[in-house]
Amino acid sequence: MQDFVEYIAGLAPEGETALLVRQKPVMRNGEQLTHADGSLKFVWPSYLPSHSRRDGEAWYLNTGSFMVSRFVDGKPGASAANCEYVLAMMLDDIGTKSKVPPLPPTWIMQTSEESFQWGYAFSDQPTKGDFSAAIIAIAEAGYTDPGAINPVRNFRIPGSINLKPGRNRFAARLVEFHPDREYTLPQICEALDVTPAEADTATARPFRLRDTGADKVLDWLNDKGLVMSGVNAEGWMGVVCPNHAAHTDGQIGARYKPLDRSFCCYHGHCEDLDSRTFLSWVHENGGPQVTPGLRDELLAEHMNEALSKLTPTSAFPDEAARVIEEVERKELGRVDKASWYERFAYIVTEDSYFDMDERRVYSRSAFNARTITKPKPMITIL
Repeated sequence: MQDFVEYIAGLAPEGETALLVRQKPVMRNGEQLTHADGSLKFVWPSYLPSHSRRDGEAWYLNTGSFMVSRFVDGKPGASAANCEYVLAMMLDDIGTKSKVPPLPPTWIMQTSEESFQWGYAFSDQPTKGDFSAAIIAIAEAGYTDPGAINPVRNFRIPGSINLKPGRNRFAARLVEFHPDREYTLPQICEALDVTPAEADTATARPFRLRDTGADKVLDWLNDKGLVMSGVNAEGWMGVVCPNHAAHTDGQIGARYKPLDRSFCCYHGHCEDLDSRTFLSWVHENGGPQVTPGLRDELLAEHMNEALSKLTPTSAFPDEAARVIEEVERKELGRVDKASWYERFAYIVTEDSYFDMDERRVYSRSAFNARTITKPKPMITIL
C-alpha cells in the first residue's frame, strides 16, 4: 500500500509542499507543564514531510499547500499566510458530532474509539477563498465540526497518539485508503448538496508596523498564566480561550493579536466570542479596560515616525515647524536680552542708550530695532 504521508506530500506542485505538524508537550524537569487552569501545555511546530517521526508521538498533516519561498528564514510554518491553495479537505468528528457524508472519501482515519476523520484529496487544488466558502457551507449542512473551517487544518496520520484527556493515548488507525479517489471542490459540493457563498477574493496587502510589546492586555494575560505560545509571523499568539470548557475536542487554545488586540477562536461554541467580547471578559476579571483596534500609543509612535520623514513643499508647508521655530527664536532672544541689562545704559536726558562694550550711543529708534521689547535699564545716566 502506498505510504499515506508520501501520498499527501505528492499532491503539492513544484515549489510548494505539504507540512507535518507535531503536537509537542512542553516539559520541564521531566514533567509536562500546565496552564493556570490545570490543562496541559503543548506547542505545534511544523516540519517538512521527510522529517523523522517516532512511535508514541502526536503527528498531523496539514491541508494547505505551502509555498517554500514564503517560509521565514527557511523555517516551515503551517500558516495561512504561507499558502494560496489547499491539498485536501478533512471532515471531522464523523460518527459523533457530524453526519456521515454520502460521498466515498479518499481516506478514513479513526482518531478515538468513536470518532473518525474523512479526507478528500483534490485532483485540482482550490484556492483558500473557494475552499473556505465551501467548508463553511459543508459545516452548516452538518458534515463537519463548525470549528474546523479554516483552510489550513491539521488532520491525523496513522499512529498519531491522541493526547486529549480521556482518550487513553489512542493511536490513530487508517481504516480506509483509496489513493485513486480524488475530487474537485465542485464535485464534493454537488455530492453533499451544498451551495457555497461567493468566495472572498480580497487580498490583504500587509504593511510593516513593528509592535513595541507594550500591550497592557498581554501583560495581564501573561501574569495570569494564560499565554500558550509566542507571537508568530502573522502577529498572532496562543492564549487560553475563556470558553475552553465548552470545547468538545479537549483543546483550550485560541488566538490573540497584541498589535490591534484582536481575538479569535475556531471552535464551534465560540463563534460569538469576538474581540470586543474577549476584551470585556479581560476587564471583568480584573484586567485593563481597552477596545479593539490599533493601540493608541503604537499608532502615535509610528505616525510621528512617518511624519518626520515627510519633506515640506510650498504647497504643503510645515506650519507646525514654523510656529515652533518662531517660539524658539523668541525664547532665544529673551535669553540674549538678559545680558543687555549689563551692557547698555539708558541716558535719560537724551532718551538714548549707551553701549558700554562698543563705547557708542544708540538712539531709541536704533536701539528698538535690535529688540521687540524695551529692556529695563540696569544703569541710568542723568
